[in-house]
Amino acid sequence: MLLCALVLRPLPVEMVDRVSEAARELGVDEGMVKVAREFADGSLGLAAFDFQRNGYSATWVPTDTGVLHAPAA
Repeated sequence: MLLCALVLRPLPVEMVDRVSEAARELGVDEGMVKVAREFADGSLGLAAFDFQRNGYSATWVPTDTGVLHAPAA
């Protein structure tokens, strides 16, 4: 559910609220919910830094950007 929300551009705050509530109801403590909240609040730079710091983008190559609909860094 969270992964699906993270691909939305822009990410609506209401969607993050629903994901957060679902995680709470399931007893799941997922740190990426905070990143989703940052995305929804417009802090894409900070969230992108978190992705990079955690190594999520370490194996990306320029040809991946088209498939991911992401700008080349």
